[in-house]
Amino acid sequence: MRLLCTALSLALIYQLVDATLSKTDAKKMASKTLEEKILHSDRIVQDRGLVVTDPKAKDIVLEHKSYCAKKMKERHFWGDVLGYITPWNSHGYDIAKMFGNKFTLISPVWLQVKRKGKEMFQFTGLHDADQGSLISPCLCDVCELPEQAELSATCRL
Repeated sequence: MRLLCTALSLALIYQLVDATLSKTDAKKMASKTLEEKILHSDRIVQDRGLVVTDPKAKDIVLEHKSYCAKKMKERHFWGDVLGYITPWNSHGYDIAKMFGNKFTLISPVWLQVKRKGKEMFQFTGLHDADQGSLISPCLCDVCELPEQAELSATCRL
């Protein structure tokens, strides 16, 4: 009987010690949660002091969903702005619709170049192409040598 009581006591002590030495999930979750602003702002990013040469990651995470609803159709940068949207990120289409006036061009990205062997490449993604949004077909050059393989930035019409 005494042996059974000792064994149970040791098992109970082992469980308690193990429980107190293990990491808690609450600490992990607290360190990973970041505060985000989701509200619309009455002021543009320049007025909020967010356009800086050395942005901080916490400011980007905090402000990435906030925008000035009153000025979202107005353009504040007069250079060319190219936006890319992809079929695997449907939120990109929503952003392009909301902020379309702020972009000079919006380019859909459907094709992917995948290497097949040492000297072969395969274009994939044609099944994602929206034929209704194509203005003109674009043929891109691919170098023949694997170490020089780059897509040219220009298209032939």
